[in-house]
Amino acid sequence: MGVGVSGGGSLGLAFETVPGTYVAPTKFHPILSESLEFQPGNIYRRPIRQSIDNIGMVPGNVNVTGSVSAEALDDVVVYYMYAMRMGIVKTGTTPNWIYTATPTSLAAFPTRTLSLTVVRNSVVFGYVGCVVSKMTLAIQNDLLQMDVDIIAQNETTQSAPTPTWGSTTPIGPGNWNIGIPTATQVFDMDTFSYSIDEVAAPAYRLKNTGPNAGRGAQFVSMGERTVQMTASRDFMDRTDYNLFQAGTPQSITILGTANQSTNNSIQFLIGNSYKSAYQVVMGAQGDIVRANLTYDSTIDGSGNATQLVVHTQETIV
Repeated sequence: MGVGVSGGGSLGLAFETVPGTYVAPTKFHPILSESLEFQPGNIYRRPIRQSIDNIGMVPGNVNVTGSVSAEALDDVVVYYMYAMRMGIVKTGTTPNWIYTATPTSLAAFPTRTLSLTVVRNSVVFGYVGCVVSKMTLAIQNDLLQMDVDIIAQNETTQSAPTPTWGSTTPIGPGNWNIGIPTATQVFDMDTFSYSIDEVAAPAYRLKNTGPNAGRGAQFVSMGERTVQMTASRDFMDRTDYNLFQAGTPQSITILGTANQSTNNSIQFLIGNSYKSAYQVVMGAQGDIVRANLTYDSTIDGSGNATQLVVHTQETIV
């Protein structure tokens, strides 16, 4: 299955049956921007001889990097979650499907690789073996938006897809339930940014599959994961600030529900977080005193640094 977009161009994403083998997109969603690009690691030769210039070039290893920015739709976020190092459990029945994603330390690779199809000015670019190196979900322009950093094995040429569009909407104002700690609902936060960084990198191997396929990354490896959240809150008193100074961990739950149904929601769970930054800001006379915080996640008693729970009316995998 897959994801894609259209407008001034189109972008399509699909689960690959065989990692690195192209699959045409089958699901489409709007994006705000994309910056995917093919990166050749050309090797320029400058051996010692009677020349002070490069004497030639050998085509080097290649990969694709870039990012996709889009509204965080519940039936789209799940696709990108599968391209991370996540253990995902699907439960529920129609129309309430629940995808619970828990980052795992037992795997070196993402759950699935993706094919990404980008059409720019009617020219088609097909990227294969795509994984999500970093996912950021944040409030921007009062809506929940996502930025996904992509690393892909290689690029192929494909035919243009024909997009079809869903009807889901992003999570907006008036649809948030924030608990810090988890059981205590707070009403003093106006923005946040939650990210899972897998520190992915292309992994090359020597092989004899030809000059083009042979130059692409054999796979994309994952590094040491970092889960972090930043937020802006009203600074009411020193109670929470004192917990920061004492290094007291807190749990965080953020639940956002889309307008169309309670069956369309995204929930972020951080069981054990430490505040690594607490900046108290005072503006002009009479201004509200604000606090800018950074929460760094560590594993909780069950061994999880975070969890994502997505309710959607679409059956995906």
